[in-house]
Amino acid sequence: MSSESRRRWWWPLVAPLTALLVSSAPPGATPQAALVVPPPTPTWAPLPAQAEPPPSTRPSEDLDVPLVRVMLGDRLRSVRLSGDGLWWSGPDGRRHAVDGDARVVPDRGALRLGTQRLPSGTSFGGLDGSVRFSGRSYAGTIQLVVRGRGIMAVNHVDLEHYVAGVVAAETLGSWGSEVKRAQAVAARSYTLASLSRRGDRPYDLTVSSLVQLYKGKKVDAATRRAVESTRGVVLESRGRIVSAYYTSSCGGHTEPARGLAGGTAGVKGVADPWCARAPGGKWHVDLDPSAFGETLAGRGVAEGGPVTSLAVSRRTAAGQAAEVTAVVGGQAVQMKAKDLRFLVGPAQLRSTRFSIRRHGLGFRVEGTGFGHGSGLCQWGAHAQAAARRDWQRILGFYFPDARLRTLY
Repeated sequence: MSSESRRRWWWPLVAPLTALLVSSAPPGATPQAALVVPPPTPTWAPLPAQAEPPPSTRPSEDLDVPLVRVMLGDRLRSVRLSGDGLWWSGPDGRRHAVDGDARVVPDRGALRLGTQRLPSGTSFGGLDGSVRFSGRSYAGTIQLVVRGRGIMAVNHVDLEHYVAGVVAAETLGSWGSEVKRAQAVAARSYTLASLSRRGDRPYDLTVSSLVQLYKGKKVDAATRRAVESTRGVVLESRGRIVSAYYTSSCGGHTEPARGLAGGTAGVKGVADPWCARAPGGKWHVDLDPSAFGETLAGRGVAEGGPVTSLAVSRRTAAGQAAEVTAVVGGQAVQMKAKDLRFLVGPAQLRSTRFSIRRHGLGFRVEGTGFGHGSGLCQWGAHAQAAARRDWQRILGFYFPDARLRTLY
């Protein structure tokens, strides 16, 4: 029976989110002229019939666990893959062994591996169920898709392997099992909610810090045990899986997810005294009026000249800055606080929970927290776990309108 004819149980839960979730993916580019192809290095032959890859490398027959497509890189001029018993597979599903590593380059809308042209969308895997890309090992397979003059690399991996790689990247190794379990449920929920954004894209999620970090198979034993102990558990609200956002530190009060793509019921703001212990919880950034004016002019926000006034003009109900007004050349310019954050740099202006005051000849932005501030506060969750709160209680604190549900 084909995968199309076997409707996965989880689709009705995530399909209603399609209208709510907004994709931020760049539009696909059309194929351009071919690049110069280097001398061939790998060779291959069809795998013997008896040497079929293990089940973990094939599309999952277990319909309980969805497959996730994670974009690992885009517009790549070349891709090098390696693995134990590396193989590639085209549209016909046949697997062909690769002798050594595979170096793949784009070739006029297709892929070139040595002397052979392969179709865009060719997948690579290993006999041990994993493949190495860019110095990191990934469970499942890696699909290569031609994008203009480059290649997009997409890891096809089952949800539970993916969640383990996310938790390993999003938490510290020294953190306890309860905060890792809470993180696993949040990441699993966010991922399943994101599957409704599939559309025509060849991927579901990226590895950006703006989405979810992901370490592939580099997962310590404690983290793997924590993830396995919450297998299939998600947050649900009003019959839908919650797009369970999380942030490094909320700065004392989490923010409802209405301002984020995919904001749903179940992600409301709560006062969080546990976040007070977060390292670097308080910060400040000094802005030079002339330099900041040039930045605004360069982005087309203002005509140019020094900034003579800068203030928060509107706040959210939870206390974050929502809008900022700058006066440049006698003209008032309004912008969203999150836009100001990315103009200055999110590593410097660490959140939108800030105030602005005059400081010397310039302006000082003083704030707390790090990140968008919605959903689970990771440092707050760590503090709660240290106080012997279990993962269910931690999740109940940050998602009071949601309930836990075991899907498989």
